[in-house]
Amino acid sequence: MVTGEELGCIESVDPRCIWPNEASDFTPWLARNIGLLGAAVGLDIEIEEREAPVGAFNVDLLGKEPGSDRVVIIENQLGRTDHSHLGQLLAYAAGLDARVVIWISLDVRDEHREAIRWFNEKTSDAAAFFAVELEVWRIGKSAPAPRFNPVVRPSGFQQEIRKPPPSERDLAYSEFFRGLIERLHATAPGFTSAVADAYPRYNNWLSFGSGRTGFGVQVAFDTAQGGRLRVQLAIAPGSGDGGAVRNKAAFDSLYAQRGAIERELGMELEWERLDQAVMSRIAVSRSGSIGSMPADIEALQRWAAEMLPRFREVFAPRIVNLDIDALIADDDDGDT
Repeated sequence: MVTGEELGCIESVDPRCIWPNEASDFTPWLARNIGLLGAAVGLDIEIEEREAPVGAFNVDLLGKEPGSDRVVIIENQLGRTDHSHLGQLLAYAAGLDARVVIWISLDVRDEHREAIRWFNEKTSDAAAFFAVELEVWRIGKSAPAPRFNPVVRPSGFQQEIRKPPPSERDLAYSEFFRGLIERLHATAPGFTSAVADAYPRYNNWLSFGSGRTGFGVQVAFDTAQGGRLRVQLAIAPGSGDGGAVRNKAAFDSLYAQRGAIERELGMELEWERLDQAVMSRIAVSRSGSIGSMPADIEALQRWAAEMLPRFREVFAPRIVNLDIDALIADDDDGDT
């Protein structure tokens, strides 16, 4: 039993003592530890680029939400908020068509809290604005611990307007994925930071981060073959010219490890290179559709909640270590 004399004292640490320079210290650290911010605001976030260009300026971090592919921008300010950064934030949001806008600072002024609240109240599309204060705490001689404190967030948290109104099938998908996220929070804590009731999810698929941008661990309803539910790794690290080459190189490298991967998962997988498409997939599936009976829907949710963490556990280490440029170079050398 801990006595009163053994209790430590919590003390605040100036974040600028941990990260002296915002651009070279804090922003790279945040990109590597984006899950801490995601957990605070209730979102899964994948970082795609640091110092992403927007006209003549650069936004600190550009990312996306895997479950919706909505653009996320993050602007950091190791100090009190000011009008200059507020203006930059709006310019970045407009230039990148951002749907999630996060402003991190050490102290959010009252007038800027009101401004962010006003944006959330007046914007009628899917844009969501967050003002987050960065804190660092320490107990005794323990290591400093960062804390992201959202002081302003959207009312009703990210309502999404759709026209025309959602169909019964849309609503069924939304309810299925809401239940799945709740089940993942219960059975696989830490798998996702997504909030179950954040906003309606009307697509027939939902994607989660895999540890590397361009690779998504997904659950999707497939209407072919009488209806199936798939858990899959979607492989699309490349886009634009040469994107398909990068994606197929990544798929081929994973396929070369097929035996080990299937042994670790304890099942055979569906390996879909999809030569006529840009994306490739590796999946496992079972019979079921969104129109199934409630008991069957619950069984599908249980199955997906079991398979998704297993997919990430097996594939993530391999994905992170993929050197796609080297794979393409080796393939080119073999062709000459």
